[in-house]
Amino acid sequence: RQAGGATVSERLAYGFEMARSRPPEPPEAVILQRAFERQEASFRGAPEAAAALLSQGDSPPSGGADAPELAAYAMAAAMILNLDETVTKQ
Repeated sequence: RQAGGATVSERLAYGFEMARSRPPEPPEAVILQRAFERQEASFRGAPEAAAALLSQGDSPPSGGADAPELAAYAMAAAMILNLDETVTKQ
């Protein structure tokens, strides 16, 4: 939420562009948005799953962060970073 825009779609596009060095094409943006929405709904229905995901790593989430939303962004970031065109293959 701190960077990338005021809306979910702006933040997802920002993350995509940071990883891919190009903005997402409209179909890619739709896929990202829908995936984010599904993940957020899933985490809202299972807040313990969001807490478990966010407990991983060395840094705790920023104070006041909405856990289901943040977990959904984490899943969207993982999706972007796992794209074939993001991963360098040699």
